[in-house]
Amino acid sequence: MNITPRYERRSVQVKLTAMIDVVFLLIIFFMTVSQIDKDMKEQLPLPVAEHGHDVLDREGRFIINMEKDGSIIIAKSKRSYGDLQTILRQQVATRGADEIICVLRIHQFAAFSSVQEVLGTLAKSGVWQIRFSVVEEQV
Repeated sequence: MNITPRYERRSVQVKLTAMIDVVFLLIIFFMTVSQIDKDMKEQLPLPVAEHGHDVLDREGRFIINMEKDGSIIIAKSKRSYGDLQTILRQQVATRGADEIICVLRIHQFAAFSSVQEVLGTLAKSGVWQIRFSVVEEQV
């Protein structure tokens, strides 16, 4: 009597088609996200400073662009100060105030009163981590 079990040999095949599809989808996703990230910055003449630079985009940064007339642009659309406060409060509720770093990109000839209003809105919303984008002075 032969008691040894008989095993069927199965060949294991890896289907690469699905993995290739996933890789292409990831490539498309990251290309799109990087393009959207670049579009968040308006073309503004930034203030000149002795030391400093235009803050690079990083994850978790909230970018506010201010034009010469004091109007606010967020994600390529003009917003009011009330809209700004609503958006900031939503961000704080979602991510927490400690996780939000606000980047202010202000036109070099914008009125300081407009900047003060934005800073007041940030304070009311509970956002305290603020960076100013500048261009370094050419010597």
